[in-house]
Amino acid sequence: MVIHKRKFLKSFDMPHRFWRPRCSQPHEEAHVPQEEAHVHHRTEDAPQGSSSRGTLPTMRPEEKYALGELIARIESNDRTLKKIELDGNVDEDGIVKIAKGLHKNNVASTLDLRRKSINENGAKELATMLLHNDSLSSICLAKNSIGDKGVGALMQSLRRRWAVYELILGVNSITVDGAKDIAVALGENFSLLSLHLHGNNIGDIGAGLISDSLKRNNTLSLMSLGRCGIGKLGALALDHALRSNTSLVVLQLWDNPIGAQGADFLADTLCHNTTLSTLNLRNTGLGDEGAEALASALWCNRGLCELQLDDNQISAKGAKALMGAMHKNKYLKELSLSNNHLCDEGAVSVADALKVNSSLC
Repeated sequence: MVIHKRKFLKSFDMPHRFWRPRCSQPHEEAHVPQEEAHVHHRTEDAPQGSSSRGTLPTMRPEEKYALGELIARIESNDRTLKKIELDGNVDEDGIVKIAKGLHKNNVASTLDLRRKSINENGAKELATMLLHNDSLSSICLAKNSIGDKGVGALMQSLRRRWAVYELILGVNSITVDGAKDIAVALGENFSLLSLHLHGNNIGDIGAGLISDSLKRNNTLSLMSLGRCGIGKLGALALDHALRSNTSLVVLQLWDNPIGAQGADFLADTLCHNTTLSTLNLRNTGLGDEGAEALASALWCNRGLCELQLDDNQISAKGAKALMGAMHKNKYLKELSLSNNHLCDEGAVSVADALKVNSSLC
């Protein structure tokens, strides 16, 4: 349930159109292990290969033809080719040709090679290319298998090349070792604005390393760390970093086992940080205790505009705390509470808050 004032009040006054939050039943939580903090990990974004040296797929004749046409356009500096993307499979030789073609290309600004089974070797070719190309500003390599060594090579290039503004590396078998290289690059690169690392198991240690780099980096504005195995210690590290960081505007932490204690650390962040405007904590095992911690922060925070708390086992108790804060907070524009257990009592709290809060549009 995304709370919008006009839509909610209209539906609340008309029972036949009112979305009824489902109440929690004992059997609904019985199958959720306590140690998982109610975080349900999804598998639809699993990398295509488990190894960073995985075998690249065999290309069909029509895929080879399309690749050949694309490479010809890259090498000729086709002025209409602003975004490079390719449907179908690409073998290792194809990745090498694309990378070499981009050495002298000064037209294309976006490179999208998601789901191409790029391995460590392909990532190294692309890293070398970045030292020669000066036009690419957005690079998407999501859902490949570049691994720690592949990301290490890319980060080495980013430490020397400051023209890339967006880098998407979600679901790439990156672990703590890769996070170390990412942290070093963030401490030296001050051009990157958007970094997506979701779906990589960097854990609390990796989150801590990257958090430390945020104390020195004041250009990164968006960071996606969803489904990275980050718990309460990672949340604590982020809290310490965001007390001094003044550039990060969007922080994505969905599908991490942060729990109530981690939420308490992030609430402390919100009491000191006025730059962060979007915080996504969907499916992070917050529960009512975590919701209450965040509610206490909303009483004093003046920067947050969007807060996503879907799938967090929040009941009417947590909803009441959040809505109590919304009686005073006039800065939050959107609060998402879908798939929680608010019941009628929680829904009434939401409606009451919306009647006096003019910021939720």
